[in-house]
Amino acid sequence: MRRAPLWSSIVLIGLSAIVTDIASAEMYLAGQAGYAMPSDLSDIKGTGNSSGITSTDLALKNGLAYGIKVGGYFPGAVNWLGVELEGFYNQPDIKAQTVTQTPGGSQQVDSSRMRVAHFAVNVLARYPGETFQPYIGIGGGVNVADIAESPNTFFDDFVMAPALNALAGLRVFLTDRIALFGEFKHNRSTFKFSDNEFEAKYRTNMFMGGLSFHFK
Repeated sequence: MRRAPLWSSIVLIGLSAIVTDIASAEMYLAGQAGYAMPSDLSDIKGTGNSSGITSTDLALKNGLAYGIKVGGYFPGAVNWLGVELEGFYNQPDIKAQTVTQTPGGSQQVDSSRMRVAHFAVNVLARYPGETFQPYIGIGGGVNVADIAESPNTFFDDFVMAPALNALAGLRVFLTDRIALFGEFKHNRSTFKFSDNEFEAKYRTNMFMGGLSFHFK
């Protein structure tokens, strides 16, 4: 993903400014890791020279996910409301499988590496308890994906697409400044792989956990 570092830098710089504008907020920085369980790539349609061709779903592999968060909750009467910037990464490789194309019939698909980096801005609502803080959030951003070339099926391909992000979790404070958290996360996009001439819906569920440091 040669272009991903530049894009991620632009996103992080721009969106960090939003978080920084929350004057006198309860800020935090967190690391997260967990397990991603993507659904199959679905609603597959050909594009370009492959327009008019459809395919059955492409199965993806489960795997590890990890990332970072930076955010803050507003002070005073709205201390239940917050804004968060997060980035996370997983590798939902395409499995070796047989699919059915229409027209075209059965086709063998080689396994291929697929990587997805997610960048999102979430709006959060929490119960502001001293020890236990359940929370929910919804946001949007961009997913950056690439497919690695496989001998008989795929070309190297790179795509960026708008993304929807939703999450729910629980934060438990160990001290005034350090907390453990666990959350369920859902993320989705529609990827248009121009070099491979198809588009598909991407959805993944993640169970993540981590440690956050709070600047109160």
